[in-house]
Amino acid sequence: MIRVADDYLVRATADRPLRLTRRNPGPVNRLASKQSLAWLERRVITTVPWPHRGAGRRVYPGFLQIAGFMGLDPWRHISAIATLVGDVARGKDEEAGRTKSFYEEYFAVIDVTAEFYLETARSVFIDFDLARGRMRWRDRPVKSSAIRGALLTIEAENDRLCPQGRHWLRTSCAPGSPRAESTSTYSRA
Repeated sequence: MIRVADDYLVRATADRPLRLTRRNPGPVNRLASKQSLAWLERRVITTVPWPHRGAGRRVYPGFLQIAGFMGLDPWRHISAIATLVGDVARGKDEEAGRTKSFYEEYFAVIDVTAEFYLETARSVFIDFDLARGRMRWRDRPVKSSAIRGALLTIEAENDRLCPQGRHWLRTSCAPGSPRAESTSTYSRA
């Protein structure tokens, strides 16, 4: 989930104090940043029931992840699945196979532990730890300015998880990343 932190930018100049700038948030970013951790916990965390593996463990269930993803663009999924049914009925095995393969991967989600989900939501969406220079990994500070390797930024015109306006990350948040080796990908689809 660190990927969603890439649309936060810290700017500091001599004449302007440190401030957080938000770039083109999608609906997922807007929802998560408006809600408290307690709100998220009450609405999306549940306990695995007995007799299932992990019974008693608190999780963000995989089925909620799928419902959330599909809810971002329900008509697209309804159309794709209707087309899949038509392709199967007409014997268009190759076309049906591509759609079926996509949805097999798309639906392959697992439950996420409540601790991981809530800590990520707090750190990325509520407290903006990376942008504020407070993010830690294994009790060590994360410094995006120390990134020296190539970066890949992805944005898409019609994607609600990776909307336009994120390519600036490469130079703004990671000035040490080599431009020649880094890539930005943009899709109109």
